[in-house]
Amino acid sequence: EVGARKGFNVTLPIKAVGALYGLLEKTEDDELVAVASDGKSVRIVGGTWCLTAKVLEEIYPNWQKVVPEKQHHGAVLERGKFLEAMGRAALASDEMSGVKITLKHGCVLFEARNDLTAANAGLASNKMDEDVKGEFVVNPRLLKDALESIDEDDFTLHFDDEGKKPIKLTCSLPWVAVVMPLQVK
Repeated sequence: EVGARKGFNVTLPIKAVGALYGLLEKTEDDELVAVASDGKSVRIVGGTWCLTAKVLEEIYPNWQKVVPEKQHHGAVLERGKFLEAMGRAALASDEMSGVKITLKHGCVLFEARNDLTAANAGLASNKMDEDVKGEFVVNPRLLKDALESIDEDDFTLHFDDEGKKPIKLTCSLPWVAVVMPLQVK
């Protein structure tokens, strides 16, 4: 099968993805990268490097099942300002309480509290429709990690208002991140 198919899907271990990301950052824009797989491993070859990694089989859940196809609400937000405001509120969060994010009237509000203190932060967005409304609580570290993995100015936060559904993050890149809320109101 090596080189026999033009397109295929593989799931790689997170360490291999991190290594590949680092190698691709150092690759010139016009440099070709070849990818081949025999179903058990994948080999990715650049001009001066080669990465071989084991392909995860059946031990990893089908991630496409947790990515919502369509959600009722979407808000375009500035990534840097979102991370900064969420970070200020997250100072008072812990793994059990998280950060409550409320979207309404073109604003994003962040609230967190623990046994000792509370923190609030806000963000006005001229890119978010006035009628977008939602409230959910997330682990700020998961959301931060997802948003720091891209180098885009804006991202879209997709969410539903009907229960404990995942929150989907997208941007102009072929990139999707899914974060499960701690609770949804």
